[in-house]
Amino acid sequence: MVESAPGISMGAAEIEPARRRFVLGAGMAAGAALVGAPFRARAADRTGITFTSAKFFGKQTIAEVVDSYNQSQGRVHVTYVELPPPSSSTEVHQALVQQLVRRSGTPDVFTQDVVWIAEMAGAGWSLPLDQYFPVSERAHYFPGTIAACTYQDKLTALPWFVDSGMLYYRKDLLDGIGARVPETWAELVSAAEAIQKSGKAKFGYLWQGKQSEVLVCDAVEVIASNGGSILTPDGRTAALDSAKSVEAIQFLHDTINKTKISPADVLSWDEEPSRRNYPRGGVR
Repeated sequence: MVESAPGISMGAAEIEPARRRFVLGAGMAAGAALVGAPFRARAADRTGITFTSAKFFGKQTIAEVVDSYNQSQGRVHVTYVELPPPSSSTEVHQALVQQLVRRSGTPDVFTQDVVWIAEMAGAGWSLPLDQYFPVSERAHYFPGTIAACTYQDKLTALPWFVDSGMLYYRKDLLDGIGARVPETWAELVSAAEAIQKSGKAKFGYLWQGKQSEVLVCDAVEVIASNGGSILTPDGRTAALDSAKSVEAIQFLHDTINKTKISPADVLSWDEEPSRRNYPRGGVR
């Protein structure tokens, strides 16, 4: 699923072209800094904009990308405001809303979780981008990500990256019991139980059940993989009480209480605790 997408906040009309240059150029900033001498100009001589983002990590931090962009050209100077990491999505949302609700013109550009698109656009905090990104430009993106960034038929954010839910597995543990990679939930339970019986791992399946966004994401993944859905096709009616959706949520419940392939600790876990315990085969 799409996790985050840059959005454009409401601000002074005269700096909209500068904002557009930043959005279009940010992805190329690192390359520009590497292939040639950086272009330096005084910040006072440039159009200034503020960019607010969660603290992402990669080969470069967002702060380094912004620095590279500032050095690569002399027309726009970006001031970067760093928010907590995406794993603290509640805190990121709160900090961003606190900035936007003041309507002080800051930030000019911000990243947002895809589930905030309607909220930000509905409040008037993100501008329509249709005039800057015609249909021909949007064709370079996955259709689903463009649809997710569209509110009331207007493009109000740009897809930045895609987070996809995946099932990671320990090849050594599966090989140890002579099992193939699970392709169904039943196969996963069977393999996990066999691994636990072998003594190679205390728990065979780890997930994130903390009462936060991570639980919603895990629930959506199991519901979708079981043929269920959160909403009916028209998007207006809840479908969580459908047989497929209920069966999926029951599966998660049973991993702790029936099959016992997951520790009760998952109910307090977000991504990092489950990642730390994964190489060790569960809590020891």
